[in-house]
Amino acid sequence: MKKLLCYCLALALLGGNVLAAQRVQTKHSHYYEQRVSHFRSLPVKNKCILFLGDSITDGAEWGELLSRKDILNRGISGDTSAGVLDRIDEVVRHQPKKLFILIGVNDIAKGVGADIVCQNIFSILQYVREHSPKTQIYVQSILPVNDRFTKFATLMQKASLIPLINKVLENNAERYQYTYIDLYTRMADGAGKLREEFTNDGLHLLQPGYKHWAEVIRKYLK
Repeated sequence: MKKLLCYCLALALLGGNVLAAQRVQTKHSHYYEQRVSHFRSLPVKNKCILFLGDSITDGAEWGELLSRKDILNRGISGDTSAGVLDRIDEVVRHQPKKLFILIGVNDIAKGVGADIVCQNIFSILQYVREHSPKTQIYVQSILPVNDRFTKFATLMQKASLIPLINKVLENNAERYQYTYIDLYTRMADGAGKLREEFTNDGLHLLQPGYKHWAEVIRKYLK
């Protein structure tokens, strides 16, 4: 709780100047560069519904899952909050009707502090607000993980940061003018771990996980 209060205080002290936040410098992966190059070459799709994030977003066929033809998937496996901030201009060129963002778990795995993750997310949101003011923004909580699987041991050791970041995102929804969607509690078991029927590696989702996620957000698409 003390950590959470420190993060909230630090964010409050930032005021409206979130764009001045110092991001951790990371070299983007070849896959990131390939996907961004591809995205930038595609035609603008005005008033689309756009999903933005990392591999967890990248892994879903959102248009088919939600039975819609106006959806763009801008998830990139391995992406971080800094990576999204570096490519957010490609997102706003579409002037999306709705933007669903989920990012942060790779930051945690790489040792990026919770305060930096939140600063970057708020910088992303401020950029969208300034350059696509009619876009309705939905910030989705970072999903729970499950340490009963051993593939992502480093991440699992740092998983306690996930609810802390989610709480900051929830508490700042009104300030930064977005709708917060709590996926964490809806996809966790009684012990706060990602439900085993949703995953086969403790982090990424199987079909039941995506189906459940789609049902949670379907009401926001109307």
